[in-house]
Amino acid sequence: MAFVCIECGRSFAAAGYCTEDGGRLSDNAFFPLAGQMLGSYRIARLLGQGGMGEVYLGVQPEIGSRVAIKLLTADAARAPSIVERFFAEARAVNVIRHEGIVSILDLARLPDGRPYIVMEYLDGAPLSKVFEEHRPVPLGALVQMLVWVLGALGAAHALGITHRDLKPDNIFVTSLGRLKLLDFGIAKLKPDQGGVSDATRTGALLGTPFYMSPEQARGMPVDHRSDLYSLGVILFEGLTGQRPFQADSLFELLRQQIEAPPQPPRTLRADVPAALETVVLRALEKDPAGRFQSAEEMANALQQLTPFLPRESFVTLTGRRSPHALIPNTPLFVTTGSAGYSATVTEPRTVAPEPAQVRGGMPWFVGVFAVLLTAFVVGGIGLAAFFAFGDRDTITIVNTPQRTASGASTDGDPSTKPSTGSGVLDLSRFDVTAYLPTATKLAREKMSDAELTNITVEAPRSDGLVNLGDEDASSTVVYSFRSASASASPAGACLVWVSMAENGPTVSVPPMGSCMMGTVRPPRCSIKQVLDRTGTSGAGTTLVYGSGGWSVVVEDQDMPKLVSDDC
Repeated sequence: MAFVCIECGRSFAAAGYCTEDGGRLSDNAFFPLAGQMLGSYRIARLLGQGGMGEVYLGVQPEIGSRVAIKLLTADAARAPSIVERFFAEARAVNVIRHEGIVSILDLARLPDGRPYIVMEYLDGAPLSKVFEEHRPVPLGALVQMLVWVLGALGAAHALGITHRDLKPDNIFVTSLGRLKLLDFGIAKLKPDQGGVSDATRTGALLGTPFYMSPEQARGMPVDHRSDLYSLGVILFEGLTGQRPFQADSLFELLRQQIEAPPQPPRTLRADVPAALETVVLRALEKDPAGRFQSAEEMANALQQLTPFLPRESFVTLTGRRSPHALIPNTPLFVTTGSAGYSATVTEPRTVAPEPAQVRGGMPWFVGVFAVLLTAFVVGGIGLAAFFAFGDRDTITIVNTPQRTASGASTDGDPSTKPSTGSGVLDLSRFDVTAYLPTATKLAREKMSDAELTNITVEAPRSDGLVNLGDEDASSTVVYSFRSASASASPAGACLVWVSMAENGPTVSVPPMGSCMMGTVRPPRCSIKQVLDRTGTSGAGTTLVYGSGGWSVVVEDQDMPKLVSDDC
């Protein structure tokens, strides 16, 4: 009998603790693979097991790097179809190559023929556990997570790969709040990607019934919109604490998925905005044609409603016991507490991860931008708080009524004038759409390929202009841009904000943001045209322009007014 260190896999003759790293020594009688070498990795301990396989912690002895090793059982390895799907998972992940999908490093076999996959090792827990600890799930946090999952899912869909088994257990949340999609074992691949024939034929019931789309429940062929239905089920569950369809028998559950309408989430949770409920119900449409037609479309719909969610709900939920962590480098607020949601506001701090159960498994922090938008809607946080972090350039101006188009004084020190813009800018009669070319130039001085993603306008006047010259008017305008080249970099800083207030323009590069936000063309409709269509203006009115057109938010009204940009 050998005793194996659960941290490094070294073997010892007696029980105790590892002399190298202090890890506890465990009897390997029940898990004889512990301490053995699989390829370049030494097995340290069992991380988890199911009916068809086991997942082990592997450690590279020379450099100490950790991996998760997924091994089929002997019985499963004798079924050609299971082995084929096991290999299909590795092929699917290798084809997609997205940071939001667990990386697969190697594929090999034991001497007895059992195949195994070497995957990246992550610390955390599945989304199902996170849901259990955070009921009700903070709205902003849930939307953040779903948008990031949609980014990874969109990358798969773009290559013709459908996951077909999306559920909270297959979405992994790390100790830092990053998300990873797992288990592409029954993914639908195209033939040239090594697709499995019997996994795509009509009549094959594949997936998890609670999260199956109606077409899956019928055993019919599916496409990427089936994944969006499953994600709608997950969103419903995160909002309400229960799945939309429950039954005691498989037959009844599948019948509900095919025929029964879901209960509106607002009847189960009163603080769900109507706009968010609309997104959920559209994702759960029985007819695929009635759902969102792409992951990007669903993500954009979720992003458009972030201004309507409570700012304190934009926290980062992590796959560890301590429930809330501060969005890194965001000096606004952080919620803390034990299991469950707490709205306690404390001093900003970064929470160090704690040890947690690990299994083989994305950074994402759209909350920074969402908090920005939300704060403009609800008030209470000044521009100084927004731009107190990150790499920023403040354009100095002289406090006079008229300024150059980019914000410099017409009679101040010439050294304060920025290099872009011409003409005269009257901040008391600011034209949002007319200033966009100048805002774009300012953004491109920071990131040369910056493209527009959003415009937020607070307290526009009925004539469509904004009074930025009066600090009592509480008017602000924010242009958000994204750099495609920076989005491809792991550094995380991909957004540029150009904000307009009583002191003129401020250009800011936040340390991180949503690099999956879609870019948009300049708006065709003026602010006045949008206001005329909705009959709104003044204090308490906020306009957000994005890929879905215009959203008009009126204070104390739950439902936003949506206006197409078709002028």
